[in-house]
Amino acid sequence: MPFLLLTFTSFEHIIMLYTIERYRMSSKSIMKDEQNKKLMKQSYTDKEKNDAVEKLITARVGLLLRQPFFGNLATRLQLVDASEWLPTLATDGRFFYYNVGFVKSLSAKQMEFGFGHEVLHNVFDHLTRR
Repeated sequence: MPFLLLTFTSFEHIIMLYTIERYRMSSKSIMKDEQNKKLMKQSYTDKEKNDAVEKLITARVGLLLRQPFFGNLATRLQLVDASEWLPTLATDGRFFYYNVGFVKSLSAKQMEFGFGHEVLHNVFDHLTRR
């Protein structure tokens, strides 16, 4: 491909790269949307739901031990299964919403990070600030 770059002016090259990147990102976005739809359409067994809750509780305790301030805030959020409408994780300041399939796909460290991330939305007042 380097020989092709010599035939373009720098402006045309930038436009071409921008177009390729936009196409690549839009196709990734479409793939991600399809994955999210699959996560939300699935129905989960009671065992899968209990395993997800157990993983969430373990992550909360881990966050409490490693980062006591954020862990304390995380323990105050009630866990709510929102698999019907939510593809990942969310919070409204009182509840911690999660998708069972998404929780199943995360490792313990990633789940701790997810809790920390959602807690920081509350800490930085992202829910009321515009």
